Amino acid sequence: MTMKPLTGLLPCVLLLWNGLLAQTASRDGSGDKSAVTFGKMTPADFNVPAPPFDSTSPAVVIADIGETHLGFALGKFYVLTRHFRRIKILDERGYDASKVEIILFSGERRDALLSDLHASTYNLENGKIEVSKLDEKSVFTDKINKSYSTKKFSFPGVKKGSIIEYDYSVQSDYLLYVPSWDFQGKYPCLWSEYEVTIPDYLKYVFLAQGYRPFFVKTAKDIPGLEYEPFVTTLNNHISKIEFQLSQIEFPTQLPRDMMGNWFTLSGKLMESEHFGAALDKNNGWMGDELKQVIKGETDQVEKARKIYAFLRDSFTCTNPRGAEVETSLKEVFRTRKGTEAEINLLLTALLNHVGIVADPVIAGTREHGYTNPVYPLLTRFNYVICRAAIDSVAWYLDASSSWTGFGQLPEYLYNGHARVVNKTNPQPVYFEADSLKEKSTTFVVINNDGNGGIAGSFQSTQGLVGSSKVREKVYKEGEAGFFKAIKESYTSEFSISDMQIDSLKIKEEPVKISYSFSYKPPSEGDLIYFRPMLGEGYKMNPFKEEKRLFPVEMPYALDEVYILSMAVPDGYQIDELPKSAKVLLNGTDGFFEFVVDNDGQNIQMRSRLKLNKANFGASDYETLRDFYAMVVKKQNEQIVFKKKK
Repeated sequence: MTMKPLTGLLPCVLLLWNGLLAQTASRDGSGDKSAVTFGKMTPADFNVPAPPFDSTSPAVVIADIGETHLGFALGKFYVLTRHFRRIKILDERGYDASKVEIILFSGERRDALLSDLHASTYNLENGKIEVSKLDEKSVFTDKINKSYSTKKFSFPGVKKGSIIEYDYSVQSDYLLYVPSWDFQGKYPCLWSEYEVTIPDYLKYVFLAQGYRPFFVKTAKDIPGLEYEPFVTTLNNHISKIEFQLSQIEFPTQLPRDMMGNWFTLSGKLMESEHFGAALDKNNGWMGDELKQVIKGETDQVEKARKIYAFLRDSFTCTNPRGAEVETSLKEVFRTRKGTEAEINLLLTALLNHVGIVADPVIAGTREHGYTNPVYPLLTRFNYVICRAAIDSVAWYLDASSSWTGFGQLPEYLYNGHARVVNKTNPQPVYFEADSLKEKSTTFVVINNDGNGGIAGSFQSTQGLVGSSKVREKVYKEGEAGFFKAIKESYTSEFSISDMQIDSLKIKEEPVKISYSFSYKPPSEGDLIYFRPMLGEGYKMNPFKEEKRLFPVEMPYALDEVYILSMAVPDGYQIDELPKSAKVLLNGTDGFFEFVVDNDGQNIQMRSRLKLNKANFGASDYETLRDFYAMVVKKQNEQIVFKKKK
């Protein structure tokens, strides 16, 4: 039987798909295989410094090698994977590399079996290698959910200069779960290799991603990928490859489709007891209490608002996230608690019960990663919301979010493609961060108090996202705790009073924060240095790195306006004022303006930062970094007042 090999060499994969021959070089390092072998160590192997392409890394992956073989034997399919990894610990910051988690699929009669686990720590002491082996009693199992569990262990005797390595095998009969392979991770990697052998009768599609080119014969060094500001998840950007079974085609049988399409997936979900089956039931237990929730209401939108508010404000959201349910909707209704999926499926059922057409929508959160609009890969989805159709208007609702209003979604759901689930029209919908507009406006008025000091008022209207964060913080810390943080942002010369938060409980409205403050200029010295942005604005540039390989993914487009009207303090005159400036970002992507004017007695200042979109390509990074450098510079400039002679 002809086999189809698929081989990956750092930093990428050799995509030999339709029966092409794999490289067959030996593991002496001269060809396409690594010379590193588990258990074979010499003192010379410890001479591994931080690589020049990632010289500050606290650890380096010397070799990361995997093999997966698929086949059919003894009347069943099998997937057999071996994984070997060797790592050098360069300093204490790299100790995290010694903590290992192996994720295993677990399901009905299809649990993956971990075997042949070996792990050792090597330390070079006085020219001799000392070995500390892992005790199998130190391996622990944690259940993630009904589909996955993890094996966890930590290496013994790890210190600066240690080399650690582990090797294990996993066997499963679940063909849909061919292990993916990450060619890139937190630490730099000198060699990464993955070989997958697939028989002719199994057809897979593969999904490759990453920003580094694929090579066939030459191994390339890969730097570690560290988190940077404004990235949804590094899993969207590391060099990796994933597999999805699409078809089984035995020579004497008709091909069997295994992947399906969005219609088949949607149909299965709607029939599943772990998802949509309860939506088709009579659900008579909803009746009495639901009547009280919408009592006297005839308008369909207002009915939906009240049902939504009832769930949002009366139910407790529990973890974990996922696109399936474990508890019956009746039990969720009775106990007043459930996961995001359970609460929003209950919302869907309640709306349908009162005659409002509603469907579940599966989505992926930003930190979970992108979903795939082409392939129906359910593992990419970890969230469920509700779509209500009323008078040709689609309302997207998340009753599990305690801080958002009717028709609003949390910013972490603005992750692109999502999918409406029903039996007739499982259509795609898109929640793009570019479409989420977050506008905030702050007014500050400062006057002289007639006693040698100044008195001011501060009022800030938050955007919808900012309002949600304020509500959550006040819930956790109380209003006193919320305003304590504001007070601490001012110097001791300021006194804060009359603190208020409006629309805190009206979750469809933006939150307004207001307070008064006073300031007494110091008696000594002739100069007052005053920062007109007070505690607002950017203190430092969020983009510090010189280069960036992956996109900038902000959570929303923004429009931040700050307006100051200030009287010159009694007994002082203006000595220095920030200069006005305006800069455009890529022409039409946004702008920053900083306008200052005065008549000798009063100062008017306006700062406005506007980004017309949230997502920027890597090619825009340098421009965006320089743009924010200007924002930080101007927003931190001070007004200097000089005492009159």
